[in-house]
Amino acid sequence: MTFAYHEARNIIKNHVNVSKYDLLITVGTGMTGAINKFQRILGLCLNENLKDYTKVLEEKRPIIFLSHMEHHSDPTSWLETIAKVKVIPSNTNGLPCLESLVSY
Repeated sequence: MTFAYHEARNIIKNHVNVSKYDLLITVGTGMTGAINKFQRILGLCLNENLKDYTKVLEEKRPIIFLSHMEHHSDPTSWLETIAKVKVIPSNTNGLPCLESLVSY
């Protein structure tokens, strides 16, 4: 089983062109689980029991940029963190409009 797990990770790494500087986060709960794990690794999640007692200064809150191409559960889970969430609008080609990032 361990061999199969490592082989699957190598297949994924090769498929998405992972370099030695990249990290592959694997979980058994799909994309939502991977995003939630990433948010915890970054320290952006607060325990539900502590949210009413925690104040994060506005200038300390990171900005998370999302586009219309995100997985359907991404915006919701990012909104539940301490981060500020900004949605990048699409351009006329349906791609994220990079010109809109100038204001940030």
